[in-house]
Amino acid sequence: MTVDMFAGVPVNGLDAATAWYERLFGAPPVFRPDDAEAVWEIAEHRYMYIEALPERAGNAVHTLFGRFRGPPRGDRRTRPGAVRARDL
Repeated sequence: MTVDMFAGVPVNGLDAATAWYERLFGAPPVFRPDDAEAVWEIAEHRYMYIEALPERAGNAVHTLFGRFRGPPRGDRRTRPGAVRARDL
């Protein structure tokens, strides 16, 4: 399965949020497309960005795209079940 991700998190204060995410990811943003955004590549083809949008702070936008192959027919294991089994 190939999955790409672009996840966005609106924030109230860009500088404070950038510092927090730098501590979370252990690195500064890989690029800043403009004065209101910061982007981290958290894995190959998987990006997370923050954007200064005070009116939407606390809400997030996530986009996953790719070629998904479901479990074989008759296989009762599901992705949500696997997530629950790992306590995520």
